[in-house]
Amino acid sequence: MRPTDREKGEAVVAAHLRDLYHLRGEVETVVAGANWTMRLSAATGQAIAYVRLCRHDRSLEDIHAEMAVLNAIQATPALDAGRPIASRLGSNVSTLTLPDGSTRFATVFQPVGGNEPADRPSDYALIGVALADLHRQPVLSTLAPSRSPGLSTAIGSIEKIALHSKATADHLADAIASLKREGADGALGTVVLLPWRCAAAKHAHLGQSGHPF
Repeated sequence: MRPTDREKGEAVVAAHLRDLYHLRGEVETVVAGANWTMRLSAATGQAIAYVRLCRHDRSLEDIHAEMAVLNAIQATPALDAGRPIASRLGSNVSTLTLPDGSTRFATVFQPVGGNEPADRPSDYALIGVALADLHRQPVLSTLAPSRSPGLSTAIGSIEKIALHSKATADHLADAIASLKREGADGALGTVVLLPWRCAAAKHAHLGQSGHPF
């Protein structure tokens, strides 16, 4: 049976990881979206790394800024991040060519533990704590100033979410109100394009999971 385009792409990524990052394992697609996200796993099934082929409209400068933010995040009991893995050339961003001839910027991340948040107040409370911890690290905004929206942006997002789930929007609105009471009346902090995950041990994480960013 002939390999699919996805399988051909995964093979290219596996060779890229082996040659440029000295990482070996099985590559499988997690999400095939604008950002093509893949997981590199050991024979045991344990995740070794996550790979993201960035969408075409992102600039190299923007991606490097995101990597700088991830490296600079100070972990707290409520917050952690999937840190970038540098290539053997010392860069957090590499370039590869897919079988269809397109060229993509690639970023590789360390795995980070956790689970996707459920639609319940306790999980949104954990996310609120993690956001508060992120807000207390203003140096992050200096690394990527274009990723620092104000509260109006967050409120606008909540209004869109309310069209699909009023309960979810209400929980998010309560979380933002809590942040504002704590003094977060300006920018919430740098936006990192990675999914939120909440672990059973009540930790919230920014990192790679089964969903794209």
